[in-house]
Amino acid sequence: MQLLVLRRLALMGLCLAPLAAVCAPTSDLDRNTVVVSQAGATVTVGDVDAYMARLPADKWAGFISSAERIETMLKDLLRTKQLATQARELKLDRDPDAQSQLALAQDDVLAKLRFQKFTDSIKVPDLSQLAKEEYLAHTDQYTIPADVTVQQILISTDGRTDDDARKLADTVRAQATADFAQFDALVEKYSDDPQKGQKKGVVKDATSSKMVTPFANAAGKLDAKAPISPVIKSKYGYHILKLISATPARTQTFDEVKAKILAGLDAKYVSNQRKDFLNQLASQKMDPNPDAIASLHARYFTGTGVPVVNPPESAGAKSLKPELEAKQ
Repeated sequence: MQLLVLRRLALMGLCLAPLAAVCAPTSDLDRNTVVVSQAGATVTVGDVDAYMARLPADKWAGFISSAERIETMLKDLLRTKQLATQARELKLDRDPDAQSQLALAQDDVLAKLRFQKFTDSIKVPDLSQLAKEEYLAHTDQYTIPADVTVQQILISTDGRTDDDARKLADTVRAQATADFAQFDALVEKYSDDPQKGQKKGVVKDATSSKMVTPFANAAGKLDAKAPISPVIKSKYGYHILKLISATPARTQTFDEVKAKILAGLDAKYVSNQRKDFLNQLASQKMDPNPDAIASLHARYFTGTGVPVVNPPESAGAKSLKPELEAKQ
């Protein structure tokens, strides 16, 4: 298969509609249109639709833009078609086990389509008032933290006594407060910060929890009237900080965060509706066959393999555990 032809197809930006028809195709190709054939096997647009339905819709653009992926997909489909044809010729599709597997696969596809159809039918009500209540109840969650950037001089206690380090830090701070303009030179001359050559002692987000507490607290107290910190001590040594910039923390308005809150509430509403729909199915009365259930262990137990952890029971579903344990 020529990659040049496939690249041209990819560049056409063909949007292949899946079984669930999540988005409309941009091509008017009939589903029965043959895309490629080989040795009697043919792949149609409908076959590609079914293949693409296995992928999330937001992945289609990236997938279909790659000639290599298209080629791999078409080769996979052709191989599957050829093997399936051989299986039918050998009448493997008439085997009871094969028929059960085919029926189960069909049920799986139909179940997904039904669930998607239910999801698409959900009408989300206007949750604006609930969004406002959510904002008022959790206003602290919508606070933009302060953004403080400082420049530091670090006097380490490695290779010097704590007393010597403190005296040197006091001397350096005195020079810094005497002439703010020489702070860069003081960083270069005295700082033991291993990154001073790359960052010149500049530390962003200086009040965040990522910083050691004495450092963050001192950075938060700097302002235009007091741009140089006192000498502060941390586990790294002694620091002198100079304020570079500071944006105070502020609480976002409801209008700023309304769309985000609504998106979360809408998603939660849809999720709850989907759960309720499945729970209604699970809560219906089951009529187990105790003998058949009890025989499953003997039918499938091989004595080897990895133990399986029991899944949690669905809400409202009757446990089959008594039947499973009845004859073990």
